[in-house]
Amino acid sequence: MESGKLRQVFFLITLFFFTVNAQSNLIRISAIFLHSEADARAVLEELQAGGSFESLAEKHSVGPGSNKRGDLGFFTPEDMMPEFRKVVSTLTIGQFSGIIPVNSAFCILKKTDQQDAAAVATLDQLKKDWEYYTAQANENYFQGKLDAAIQSAHQAVEIAQKVFGPEHPKTATSFNDLAVLYYSQQQLDTAIPYYQTAIKIRERAYGNQHPIYAITLNNLGKLYAAQNKYTKADSLYKIALKIQEAHAEEGPLNLSEVLLNYAELYHIQGNYQGAEDAYTRAIALEEASLGKDHPNLATSYNNFAELYREMSLPEKAAPLYNKALENWRTNLGDSHPNVAIARNNLALAYQSQGQYSVAETLFKAALKAWEESLGANNPNVASVINNLASLYNDQQRYDEAINLLQRTIDIRKVNYGEEHPGIAVSLNNMASIYLKQMKFFDAEYSINRAVEIQKKAYPVNHPEFAVSEKHLGDLNYLQQKYVVAEGHYQRVYDINREAYGESHINTAAALDDLGKAYQSLQRNTEAGNAYRRSLQIMENLLGNEHPGLIPVLKTLQAFYRQTGQEDEMIATQSRISALTPSEEQ
Repeated sequence: MESGKLRQVFFLITLFFFTVNAQSNLIRISAIFLHSEADARAVLEELQAGGSFESLAEKHSVGPGSNKRGDLGFFTPEDMMPEFRKVVSTLTIGQFSGIIPVNSAFCILKKTDQQDAAAVATLDQLKKDWEYYTAQANENYFQGKLDAAIQSAHQAVEIAQKVFGPEHPKTATSFNDLAVLYYSQQQLDTAIPYYQTAIKIRERAYGNQHPIYAITLNNLGKLYAAQNKYTKADSLYKIALKIQEAHAEEGPLNLSEVLLNYAELYHIQGNYQGAEDAYTRAIALEEASLGKDHPNLATSYNNFAELYREMSLPEKAAPLYNKALENWRTNLGDSHPNVAIARNNLALAYQSQGQYSVAETLFKAALKAWEESLGANNPNVASVINNLASLYNDQQRYDEAINLLQRTIDIRKVNYGEEHPGIAVSLNNMASIYLKQMKFFDAEYSINRAVEIQKKAYPVNHPEFAVSEKHLGDLNYLQQKYVVAEGHYQRVYDINREAYGESHINTAAALDDLGKAYQSLQRNTEAGNAYRRSLQIMENLLGNEHPGLIPVLKTLQAFYRQTGQEDEMIATQSRISALTPSEEQ
């Protein structure tokens, strides 16, 4: 019976909400309804201690407006229940009442606004405008019209602040959406303050343990990771992960999103075990929540495969790439660009296994699909052409590779202009081929042009500089200018250690090059230390029995042979034999 009385009270309140007429002096109220006076007293104490009315309404209210954080809308005084009219007349905007008995229920009111009827009509229109611009921003984003999307998102932010106020969760949503759009355009510094504003609003509205608050932390963490600010990213992911783990039952996909971002961060940092564990957990949550055939799984399969490919485990990467390929083909159709991405990535796995013919077929299929769906000058076309050039490089088809790389430069110039960092990537790839051909003049020109572009695009210690410095080191090493080469290799080591840490695969590669320079300068103690440190890093990353150790061990074996360290050479050869597959021995 009591619940029936509550429903009667709530019906009357809802009825009043819908019978507002065009009179002056419209008052907006929010309410928290409770079953018992004891519950109402407990909520009132929280409010008096500084608790958020909106958050407590969302959490505790059992009546109308609970799904709107307590908001009941605008009323004229005449339309209010007498119990409410008397109390509301004494409240100022932003003030909440004491406990109001209503039949067998108990209520706490808050006066949130007061307008005339014309202002309310304008407010209603502005709400519709906010919904329109929010929808337009999303639609333009998914159509790739980012400038138009950002313009609509700015309109939504401006309207949200007028309609809902600067502290409303919907305003936070608009700020978050705007930040996402700037992030997608790589305008990372512009996106940061919008994310930070959304975080502050959501923390005040929901508290710092709410999943929605954690979502925005996760978004900002992803941005910091894109800026190579890994410590900042990790600290935000850690908070978001703890919150989402506490709410895993109601929001498993929110948890999987944080885990996927953590996996990417670990991957970048060379923490392969951490990345593998995070991907495994995230994918299990996605499969359980969405089913294995859901298109979202394809992206996760693809990224997990990328990790295994970098770990020199193409036998684990290829099945995941195939899962992504079949998923996208089933859900999106054979001609969709994502299917081309999957073919491209699967080709990379086969290339790393030396299956060049299969890889070439997949690269060409991806290239054809992109050219047909996106046009011959689309930037994605340049990416797959670059990968096909890499394959030809591996096959010593150098002239074909150079021609393809020149095409990537032309495409990127059309899309981005002469100074885009992608052009520097292609120039460095050209330089690596020229170095193999001993075409030192062409190599030096390509490297120096790449450096000119990088200096305009990146801060001085950006990891992209390490690629150019590596090639400058190789250029001088091949010309027996070992002291100059050492300087460039030292710079590579310093950049990679700062960017990725002491225990990253790129840091290990830089130590190998430094060891090579030391060895040529007869500084054998330093050379041996560099080679052994490189091996130690790779062992920590891959384990002691991974075939990916073989190249490092062969370098160390050659060093032991040249320096007459017979016992060490024999021991190293034994390890190489144990790690080499039987069919290759």
